[in-house]
Amino acid sequence: MKTFIFLLCSTVFSFSPVNVLSQNVKVKIPEDKTITVDQVFDMIKQQTDYRFIYRSDMFRNYPKVDVKKGVVRANKLLEKSLAKGNFKFIISANNTITIRQASAVQELEVSGTVTDENGLPIPGITVYVSSREPGSGPINSDFVIRGTATDIDGKFTIKAEAGYYLIASGLGYELFKTQITTSQTTFNITLKEALSELDEVVVVSSGYQEISKERATGAYVGVKKDQINKPASSISERLIGAVAGVQSTVAADGSISFQIRG
Repeated sequence: MKTFIFLLCSTVFSFSPVNVLSQNVKVKIPEDKTITVDQVFDMIKQQTDYRFIYRSDMFRNYPKVDVKKGVVRANKLLEKSLAKGNFKFIISANNTITIRQASAVQELEVSGTVTDENGLPIPGITVYVSSREPGSGPINSDFVIRGTATDIDGKFTIKAEAGYYLIASGLGYELFKTQITTSQTTFNITLKEALSELDEVVVVSSGYQEISKERATGAYVGVKKDQINKPASSISERLIGAVAGVQSTVAADGSISFQIRG
């Protein structure tokens, strides 16, 4: 059944149809035939977990699609079906894909600053736009539209459209996410620490490398979270005075060096 909806406050991002569906989703075509785009959507719905929402008359005069017998990736089938038009997509957490014509989309420039809980800017944080709300697990690259990183002052700028999600993530910090609207284009993001998510590692003085605790051999000193749970702009500052046999030196420019057992 075709569905007609109005999205009063939501516009969507532009990205290729090949990125709408996961690369692993496949559709079986029983025979060679020529079908409408609506029938292509029905075929994908019947064989996958994806559903479509679009204006009922959107493909009324749209060219039909020639499909060949066999198994094809759903994203390739969708890309072929919509290649002769210009459309925008948004996919929700329940695998529902909303399709709109590109002419209805307004592009926004989103900017902001990422800081830690002490108000200090965090450089190198990944900031990106996603076509779906991320969950608690790993980010699926199939739904990442575009990305950037914060500069030395924790600032970022990225192109976006309303309805998608702005996400900021970095090692040792909890993931930040918010849905983008036309009423807000500037974001001051505060990332909370998530030290419990880090694997325990050992810093080896010979060769200056990091290896997992399970692979470490010889003598090493561990530093517990409570020992370095103090306000500081970097992990180097937090390690000052926390490890026996390690001498720290703070230079005039603020940089910190360590000498391990001579």
